[in-house]
Amino acid sequence: MHRHIQTAIYAMVGAVLLCAMSAGTAHAAYYAKTISGTAVYNLEAQTAGGVISSSVFWTGGTAMGGIATHGDYAFVSDNNVTIKDPANPENDYTGPVLRVFHLGSGLIDNVKLRTGNVGVQSAGAVTVDGSGHVYVADTAQTTSSRFAVVQAPDWAHPNTDGSVSYGSVAGNWMIDIDSYNDGAVVLQQDGILGGTSASHLTGAVVAGPHPLLDGTSRPIAVTVDRDSNNTYFVSDLLTYEGQKTFTVMGRGFDWTTLGIDQTFSGTAHDTALVSDIESASLAVVGLVGSTLDAWKIGLTGGAPSADYLRTSLATDGSSSHACAASPDGKMLWVTSQAGQTAYGLAFGDWVAGTLAFQNIGLGDSILALATHEYVPVPEPSSLLSLVVLGVGAFGFLRRRGR
Repeated sequence: MHRHIQTAIYAMVGAVLLCAMSAGTAHAAYYAKTISGTAVYNLEAQTAGGVISSSVFWTGGTAMGGIATHGDYAFVSDNNVTIKDPANPENDYTGPVLRVFHLGSGLIDNVKLRTGNVGVQSAGAVTVDGSGHVYVADTAQTTSSRFAVVQAPDWAHPNTDGSVSYGSVAGNWMIDIDSYNDGAVVLQQDGILGGTSASHLTGAVVAGPHPLLDGTSRPIAVTVDRDSNNTYFVSDLLTYEGQKTFTVMGRGFDWTTLGIDQTFSGTAHDTALVSDIESASLAVVGLVGSTLDAWKIGLTGGAPSADYLRTSLATDGSSSHACAASPDGKMLWVTSQAGQTAYGLAFGDWVAGTLAFQNIGLGDSILALATHEYVPVPEPSSLLSLVVLGVGAFGFLRRRGR
């Protein structure tokens, strides 16, 4: 009898302790971080296209411009940030920084992106290559676009600034940047009236610029497929009689044209590569008239095809939208700056005429977003409570068994 009671006790205590441990890994299926000018927000959904919840992750920015994630870390560009040095006031700094966040504990570091007259003027888009090096594009409209490269230190130790180097690319200004395994590709506008070109970056070393479209185009976004190093560029075209179109271009890493450049009706705002174990597609979000639309454009042999699906999400005339794909290719996050809204699309289950999605109002102008897989761990006090409960159950049942 006592043996059965003891077995039951151990089983119950084990179950409680298992709950304590599993509480550290229980999580929503899909995560994203999105930024406004001053705050970073959490987005979560249990299923692709399911109900979205949001919360404030961090506030205190001044003029944030871009966000990227890598492992358990997020990197956000911010501008006009003042860093005081009480011991040496002459070293006080005001300018652009890269804010480094651990996704579990919050802000851990601010890396300066300018030294004297050298460096970034207006920090914008951010990307992280496969080695963990962070690239920050300068969005200042100058004749030579600059960028910063923050080498990957051990971000787990706060206040250890990475080694920052700077580079420049001929051209008017940088529009977007995306990374591959050991570098990045930057998209540029060539002149005030338009024109699209791109360059490869390996650290601060530049190869380019390489022309893509002439002065009738306005570059929008670049997306790199890290598995193949194929790169996809999207530019809006200046057309006549009010007809808006955008062009999707596929290029190999050696600038070889992949297939045929494809043109679609609408105004593009952002792109993302969405891939799962079966296939890859290019997501594009933008406007058709005053309606926010999403496109799923097929890739055939790595080249953009004329086959696509399109769904209208909402009446939303915002001039800026962003999108990012979940690692499993099932979920596409979309945000609207003026609409102050986040959308979650069941991208992987999209069939003709049908796309499940949810949206949530954030009450803030949203500038950029990035997805991640990090699972927040419960506070130690919560885990301790579960363990204490298990120990208490053990003691109570043991006394009952005597």
